[in-house]
Amino acid sequence: MIESLDPGGAERVVLEHAAHHDRSRFDVEVCCVVRRGPLADDVEALGVPVHLLGRRWKADLRSVFSLASLVSRGGFDVFHNHNFTALCV
Repeated sequence: MIESLDPGGAERVVLEHAAHHDRSRFDVEVCCVVRRGPLADDVEALGVPVHLLGRRWKADLRSVFSLASLVSRGGFDVFHNHNFTALCV
């Protein structure tokens, strides 16, 4: 999870992880909290899904329900947050 995939340091880490994770062991998906950003297309070009919660303000319950739905459908074992905004959905 990350605020967005706008060009920046943490965003590049997400892109590199998507590009170089062990596909025989892990399925990686990326979740943007606020907006997709230009690097989202690069991540998707690698075959990694990018989800958008579309949080509009700090107390946006819609994004909380969107995240709950994503988690329920995805059956994820691990969440990795890359910045404070992603942590505070």
